[in-house]
Amino acid sequence: MTDSTGLLARTFLGWTASAGFMFANLSPALVSGMLDDHGFTPAQASAVFSADMYGTAVGVLAVVGLVNRIRWRGVTLALLGAMLLADVASVWLHESVTLTVARFVHGCFGGGLVGVVYAVIARVGNAERTLGIHMVIQLSLGGVGIAVLGPLVPAWGVAPMWLALAGYNVIALVMVRSLGDYPIPQSATAAATATDDAVARAPLPMLPVTLVIVAVLLFQASQMGIFSFAMEVGRYHNLAPDFVGLSVAAGLWFAIPCGLLVVWWSLRSGRVRPLVVSISLTALGIFLYVVNSPAVFVLANLLFAGAFAVALPYLFGLAADFDVSGRFAAFIAFVSTTALATGPIVAARISGDGDYPLVAIVATAGMAASLLAALYPAYVLDRGVTAYRSSSTSPL
Repeated sequence: MTDSTGLLARTFLGWTASAGFMFANLSPALVSGMLDDHGFTPAQASAVFSADMYGTAVGVLAVVGLVNRIRWRGVTLALLGAMLLADVASVWLHESVTLTVARFVHGCFGGGLVGVVYAVIARVGNAERTLGIHMVIQLSLGGVGIAVLGPLVPAWGVAPMWLALAGYNVIALVMVRSLGDYPIPQSATAAATATDDAVARAPLPMLPVTLVIVAVLLFQASQMGIFSFAMEVGRYHNLAPDFVGLSVAAGLWFAIPCGLLVVWWSLRSGRVRPLVVSISLTALGIFLYVVNSPAVFVLANLLFAGAFAVALPYLFGLAADFDVSGRFAAFIAFVSTTALATGPIVAARISGDGDYPLVAIVATAGMAASLLAALYPAYVLDRGVTAYRSSSTSPL
């Protein structure tokens, strides 16, 4: 069994949590593949994606109240097995309604997995480090998937992507078996975040907790709204399909060292400064999608993915640091997946017949609003949440 707080354990937790989101990281290739291989309309393709993400939100919400009462490893193994079966079944589903239903069911299992594992990550401590590894895994493998599996669509259709997702789950099954029990920290082990047991059990502060929810909601909806159509943005600018695919993949690969930066740097400069820099650069990267230039398109992908890989661990870290039991982190996973599901639907409506620059502008505004919402809770945590808790509470 691995060291419960060591790098290997954090990597295994990051890999397992990513199983619930890996579908989203392949979304540009999957959406394009469903358009080309299955003959889906943009609305049908986005509905398949959103069904999986809404299912994930349902699954997360279902386990929020249970994460402190269950044996996480047994539940996680069962959920991974169910996801594996759903991914394999998707290979033979070529009709939009049946595929949408299948992916919703898959999402419910994946959401339960995400909620359980995020709660465990919150208990490990230094959640931003584990979440940084989580981001590195998602983005690096997402880049590989888009670059390697995307070109297979003309010959093999979307099937290789479903099978790749199934293979990912098999690896996660092996990893989970080597991880520890991760009990909820008691007052002695929670001393870093509470001066006594009464404070540790106190309700969460209402205002900063609400702002964390708003920040994550806006951030995830904005980034997924534009990311799911990233390859279509390139087509809008009449860029070569191979160039577009490699540019999007390059952005995800560039995010690898950026995510590792979070693992190394952690909270040395607090939370406010990393969030200001990373979310601002994410917004800039998204805005650059408006420009019709091959070089700027590459730069947009690099900025967008690289800064995103830094921003999201710090955002999710806010939730983990407000509640060491992991329940709020599980709830934030629900908020996140709801936003991931909603972003592409809103983007499809905004784009109309293909006005993707307008989608980029709206997503940029969403990022700016997310940053404003995140500043106060980040400041509260940098100052010390223990001193704040008695002033205002939330029922979460």
